[in-house]
Parts: sequence; C-alpha cells; structure tokens
Amino acid sequence: MGHIIYKEFHGCFGHRVWNQNLEEKFADSTQCTCRHLHGHNFKTVIYLESEKLVNGMVTDFKHLGAFKKWLDRVMDHKTLMDISDPMIPVMLPKAKIEEAILELKDKLFTIPETKKDLTELEFELYAGIVFVNFVPTAENISKWIFEAVNTLLPKGVRCTKVEFWETQKAGAIYTNE
Repeated sequence: MGHIIYKEFHGCFGHRVWNQNLEEKFADSTQCTCRHLHGHNFKTVIYLESEKLVNGMVTDFKHLGAFKKWLDRVMDHKTLMDISDPMIPVMLPKAKIEEAILELKDKLFTIPETKKDLTELEFELYAGIVFVNFVPTAENISKWIFEAVNTLLPKGVRCTKVEFWETQKAGAIYTNE
C-alpha cells in the first residue's frame, strides 16, 4: 500500500450489448434495451498508486496526458463494437473482421487508418467505430481502461482501480485488489 491519487475523465461513447437476455422474474421483459445501438455520457475515474513520492507526488497529473489522448482517440465520440457481434455484417458490410480479429490478438482495439476501398461517407462511418474483443458492457470497459492506463504510466506508478460510470446512476469498478 502506498500513496493514492485519482483523476476523473469525461466523454461520450456508443455501444451495443448484443448477447444479453434478462431473467423475467427480475425484469419486465426478457429483452435488454441495450441490444439497440445507443450512446452515453461517461465518466471514468482512475486511481494511481506509488510506493514512493517523487517531488512530493505519486506522479504529476500531466503525466496522464498519454492516457487522455488514448481515451480521446479510441473512445470519446466513438462506437465500441464487439468483433463477435452478429450485427456487424449487416451494419458494416465492408468491415474486415478477419483482419480485425488478427490485429486484436495483440491489441485492444482497431480503427480504420486509411480510406482504402471506402467511399468518403463509408470512411466517415467506419472511422467512428472501434472494434474490441469483448462485449462493451460497463464491467468490460472498466477492465479495458484499467489495462490501457497501466501501459501508459511512468515507472513506479500503477493504476489500482478504475471506476467507469456509463450514466450518472450506473457504472462498474475494476480493481486489481
């Protein structure tokens, strides 16, 4: 255990939870409305820890700039789509899912980098989609952010917990404790 600091980030994202069926005795319907493509204003709070303080700090909050750039590039105003979502061939017929699956073995996401084989409008659509290798639930997104932030921190600093608020009233926490 050491010193802990935290920082809050905000943004907007879209997603679709395609694999969920509700238990009728706990809900008014067995179909989850999250199966529809929809969006949220999110908040995420990351908690950082260090055994030693450097210049009286766990780390300078400016060291979170790389994480903020990552968050802006891969999540803010983007739509997260699980590469296993059966709706992709219908919604995004030019998605190269086989290539995305190969890329995602080593990466957490993929974004189209070029306009190759896409019209201007198609590129605009595809540039807003981030393919991930998980169903984009609050629980999975909090773990995804946890893993990402831990790759973007100075030596001796580690993320110990991520809170991900999908709405003002609902969210998930991922921690390594």
